[in-house]
Amino acid sequence: MSRSNRANRSSQVPASSGSRSSNRANVSAGVVSGTTGNPAIVVYANRALPSDRIDVAYATYIMPGLIMLTVISTGFFNTGFVMMFEKSYTDAFEALVQTPVTVHEICLAKLVSGTIKSMVNGGVSLLVVAIFIDVTLSWTWLLLLPIFAVCGFFFSCIGLLMGTYLKRGYELGTWGNVLTFPLTFFGGLFFAVSQIPADLQVAVQANPVTWMITSMREVTVYGGWGIGWEMLALVVACFPLYLLTTLLFKRLVID
Repeated sequence: MSRSNRANRSSQVPASSGSRSSNRANVSAGVVSGTTGNPAIVVYANRALPSDRIDVAYATYIMPGLIMLTVISTGFFNTGFVMMFEKSYTDAFEALVQTPVTVHEICLAKLVSGTIKSMVNGGVSLLVVAIFIDVTLSWTWLLLLPIFAVCGFFFSCIGLLMGTYLKRGYELGTWGNVLTFPLTFFGGLFFAVSQIPADLQVAVQANPVTWMITSMREVTVYGGWGIGWEMLALVVACFPLYLLTTLLFKRLVID
């Protein structure tokens, strides 16, 4: 995409009715998510039992979910916004097309970058939180490294996917919040998933964030291994997600 094309496109001041409708939808989604999200969390979390184990303090119980939220947000928003900036405001992809690299290599480099940043942010957050919360450090905490890597890669794929498809930065912020709010709310961050109504249990158990938080809580709170079927399922889910990301990337950016 050349600079002249971007200049011509940006000089078209009047917006179509379809564009105005899309903008209104994005703004409406952001308002609904922002005004109902946090109050809903507070109300429901106060009504639900925080944990299935009375010997675990509430601050200790939610600690893995808060750190996992940092990992998720870093992978998603960092990869997505970088992708959107390079696509819209630089000639990075024109230069990449002229180099002897494949689409898979370009995507993989961006995803690895997002994964490493997620791991670093998750590790730093964990060390800081461990100072203020009563947790028992163990060598099994080393298992958090592959857990952070898988979770960071998973949401880096989603961030790159949305950053490739969406056209404006505020759209990524809006739909990113709309996506992450229900996943984390029903992922066992603030209360045990067993407290969620039975009608929603199928969706809760199929929620990848539930798998992530459950695995991390098993390691940091309960002293387990944390590498169960949840992590294996997440690793398997990364493959089709990665292929979908590279396919859309090639169609909308490279071609």
